[in-house]
Amino acid sequence: MESKEEKIDIAFCINKKYVNPCKVLMSSILEFSKSPVIFHILSTDLNDDDKGALRTNHREKKLSIEFYTPSFDAESFIIRQGDRVSVETYFRFFLPELLKDVHTVLYMDVDIVCLDDLTPLFDYDLTKYPCAMIPDFFYSDIRIFNRLEYPPKNGYFNAGVMLINLDYWRKNSIAETLISYVKQNPQRCLKHDQDAINAVLNGKILELPTRYNFQHSFFNIHVIMNKYTSNFPNAEKYQDAFIASEKWNEIATSMDAPVLIHFCTNQKPWHKECTLPFTKVWREFQKKEFGKIKLSSCYFGKKRIKVAIHKILAFLGIMQKIQYGFYDKCAYKMENDFLSLITPHLYH
Repeated sequence: MESKEEKIDIAFCINKKYVNPCKVLMSSILEFSKSPVIFHILSTDLNDDDKGALRTNHREKKLSIEFYTPSFDAESFIIRQGDRVSVETYFRFFLPELLKDVHTVLYMDVDIVCLDDLTPLFDYDLTKYPCAMIPDFFYSDIRIFNRLEYPPKNGYFNAGVMLINLDYWRKNSIAETLISYVKQNPQRCLKHDQDAINAVLNGKILELPTRYNFQHSFFNIHVIMNKYTSNFPNAEKYQDAFIASEKWNEIATSMDAPVLIHFCTNQKPWHKECTLPFTKVWREFQKKEFGKIKLSSCYFGKKRIKVAIHKILAFLGIMQKIQYGFYDKCAYKMENDFLSLITPHLYH
């Protein structure tokens, strides 16, 4: 595989709904990048205004954007009622075909904020690997291995950040194999493309440090490590990660210097209900790009009405307040410390 290049290639697969989050993520990447960045954006419904909005950036000398429209059979990719993903999540399967002259690409979901330079990621040697990924917080969940029928020792990885060896994928027809797997096993792919990638590539994935895809449950790693001591009162209220104890120390180390924060829950930083650590950092980049912070709700339809009623009853003391999640206090201290460092530099 080629040595580290002067530029880095990063890919997103989005629809019109995620133009603004994508722009915020791009802004955070460029803020720290020491290399020129080529962004590859796959979509089917972006108009000229959407593309123009994504091209506008404060550091354009480090920015190049290419847009692609994949051709695909919609019936191949099942999206169930109530799923939080759209068909665009499968578009990463088309990266080897569309990015013909690219050897290595970093695929990212757009519900992420970047806190450091991504150039070192491209130093990893993928010669023998189809991709490099970060453990999912369900990495050791036996239910997943029972469903996907592969050995638990191979682990389960989060597909929100993938460093992809496109040459390997082309040579070994990985995209075609993934598409075929989804068609033949829709009942197994509860997590859609992520399940297919893990099932097809299990045992072949290079594991990256969790700092490159730091997921929300990882912020509770100190609580999880000390759950049965007196150090953390009310520890039973914290969400556990389904991840084996041998991973805990590495996660704790990564928490000291995370590079990519992944908001992989139904609450996103653009939702007013979001209480995840580093939400304020994401919103600061939003403010930088759009001049103001505009938030929506993660609830809609009948659920939104029920939540509104619940809040009124809680205000009147009839019901308890809605709890949006518990996270280790040190995560919020890290967030505030980082915010105090970066904010003065964002508006120069």
